[in-house]
Amino acid sequence: MTFINRPRYMNKLRPFVNKKIIKVLSGVRRSGKSTLLLMLQEDLLKEDVNVIAYNFDVFDHRDLRETEQLYNDIQSKIIPEKMNYIFLDEIQWVDHFEEIINSLYLMDNVDLYVTGSNAYFLSGEFATILSGRYVEIKVQPLSFKEFYDGRQALGTSLNDDELFNRYLQTSFPFVYADDDPEVLLTFLDGIYNTIVVKDIGTRLNSTDIVLTERIIKAIVASVGSPVSINSLSKVVKNDWKYVDNKKVGQYLEAISEALLLYRVERYDLDGKRYINSRDKYYLVDTGLNSLITGDKKPNLGHMIENIVFLELQSRGYKVYVGQTKQYEIDFVAQKSSGEKMYIQVSLDTLAPETHEREFRPLLMIDDNYPKLVLTLDTIQGEENIDGVVKTNLIKWLLDI
Repeated sequence: MTFINRPRYMNKLRPFVNKKIIKVLSGVRRSGKSTLLLMLQEDLLKEDVNVIAYNFDVFDHRDLRETEQLYNDIQSKIIPEKMNYIFLDEIQWVDHFEEIINSLYLMDNVDLYVTGSNAYFLSGEFATILSGRYVEIKVQPLSFKEFYDGRQALGTSLNDDELFNRYLQTSFPFVYADDDPEVLLTFLDGIYNTIVVKDIGTRLNSTDIVLTERIIKAIVASVGSPVSINSLSKVVKNDWKYVDNKKVGQYLEAISEALLLYRVERYDLDGKRYINSRDKYYLVDTGLNSLITGDKKPNLGHMIENIVFLELQSRGYKVYVGQTKQYEIDFVAQKSSGEKMYIQVSLDTLAPETHEREFRPLLMIDDNYPKLVLTLDTIQGEENIDGVVKTNLIKWLLDI
């Protein structure tokens, strides 16, 4: 089987192989978690080891979603004199899965790998029982670099701009080689409906799918713009009189935990504190924008801003919106090591007023961390003004 090379994730995963810690891969459906585990399994099977793998999203393993049945089945496959690598894919569908994971963790000859397609499977009993015993690796659909390299390996005839335009249509790895708009739309529709019904609906214990989708549409229509629970409530109250801020907040939390949308907090750079209001939201895949809103030509500026957010997160940064007394900075990105950068995103800065608007907030920051303006400019695409560097977005995504 041929796989897309995804070194960012494999480099995070491999150092933990054979370590006494549970490896948890979380991410939206069809983001490639299962494939990453298959790649690892291929490597492991080159040695004299025992690989035991389950995928609870497929029909073959539906009868093993009950705790005792699954545990007994695993026990029957464990070989005492070998190292046993156990892979539990989409574990959230198993009743009381925390108890199974904990029992397997305690065995000396077991190395355990788990995936889930939402954020809330890591909360509750899981967090209580397994705190300090697992490492989480957050998996997103393909970065542009991964998509680009994959298409180059196939011998694409498309140039860089054409590949980027195709990438905007969807970054999900399953269809990375397909350019048929109808195929891509059908694929995205299937993922979206599964997330809404299976993940969000189950989390809310609600059959009110129409309200869920209305809230999602309201958020997606505002990608890259500040959103508050109060503003969302006003949008949906016209059709759902019974909806209050508390209910909207519950739905919003479930939507975020399904990993369909990412919430980005606002940070006061002057006061060094988070601002608990007017967060921004970004989609896990830009192709979902047209599907959800029905807009055949969504705002390109918002889409590239969305892609920059996803790229920063994929590179291991914690991302927030920067706020000063006078200006907003699109992204402040920081790693746990303290490494930081400031980024403004714009379609172009050819107009003098646009150039000033994008550069001015970064020029006013008095520190030595990198400050970038990312655009799609090809004319005057590179600049350096007092340490604020302007570069082409596609070049930055490809890191060249």
